[in-house]
Order: sequence, then C-alpha cells, then structure tokens
Amino acid sequence: VITWDLPEDGTVEVSIHDTRGRRIRTLVSGYRDAGPGETSWDGLLDNGATAPSGIYHLRLEWNGQIDSRKLTLVR
Repeated sequence: VITWDLPEDGTVEVSIHDTRGRRIRTLVSGYRDAGPGETSWDGLLDNGATAPSGIYHLRLEWNGQIDSRKLTLVR
C-alpha cells in the first residue's frame, strides 16, 4: 500500500518508474483533497503485462513538488 498526506488540495500523480526512469505504470492521476490518501500497485505495467522482480521507483508529484521512493518487487 502506498500512502501520502497532502497539506492542501491539488493535482496528484502517482507513478511507477523502472531503473532507467521510464514510466511503466500510472496509479493515480487527478485532483485530490487535502489529507491522507492511498493506493496500491498490483505489479502490472500500463499495458497489462506483469512486471518482473526488481527495483522500481515510486514518484509522487503534487502541485509541482516531487517525492520519490524506492520499491522492491519480489515475485
């Protein structure tokens, strides 16, 4: 589960990127109210294929601010 807490309302995008920086999945895209939020990644790519085990980067962009976290997917 991926969680965040927005200090104010705004446009949010949560995406998964491979180690080369390519976006492989968009989880959330749109306006969200201030406060806590959450989503999850099912290990699939945007095209529906299964992502292989490995290291990925979660990118949370909110009103021009960017937060990045490292994820490990183990199959």
